[in-house]
Amino acid sequence: MTDAPATLERIARVCVLGNIASGKSFLASRISDALGLPIAHLDQLYWRPGWSHVSRAEFLTRQRELLAEDRWIIDGTFSEFGLDDRFRRADAVVFLDVGATTCLRRALARRGDRRTDLPDGADDTALGPGRAASFLAEIALFGVWDRPRILRAARRNHARFFHLTSWNDEPDVLAALRAA
Repeated sequence: MTDAPATLERIARVCVLGNIASGKSFLASRISDALGLPIAHLDQLYWRPGWSHVSRAEFLTRQRELLAEDRWIIDGTFSEFGLDDRFRRADAVVFLDVGATTCLRRALARRGDRRTDLPDGADDTALGPGRAASFLAEIALFGVWDRPRILRAARRNHARFFHLTSWNDEPDVLAALRAA
């Protein structure tokens, strides 16, 4: 469940990562309730209405501004964009590493839902067929690209790494974060 030490100092900055539709936003909300920290969704930094997106440079600038804050939960993976910076700044990193089949099922089930973690005009209600196919491919390839990047970054940068492979681990992680 966790590679974190038993005793943690005060937790003020938490990264929550995982595959598309793994439950990152839900878990970030639960951690926010437990710790009283504000949530920042990386999807809101990256996506614009109509599923266009900001440049890499603009995303990294926005992320640096966010990382400079004293208290946050960052919800999102974007493993190719400043992952090491997030890990170095975080007090704890929570990796929701659930299977691609679960994520595919959840992504299909939420199709057409209005999502508060995305900017207006860039939610599942506006997701065209081409972008939907791209999301499904990203889910399927998460274990090839993103998962190894996350695990390498954790080894390089972070002692407080919670690796959840099941939602059954969530209460233990919340208890550990709350106790810090």
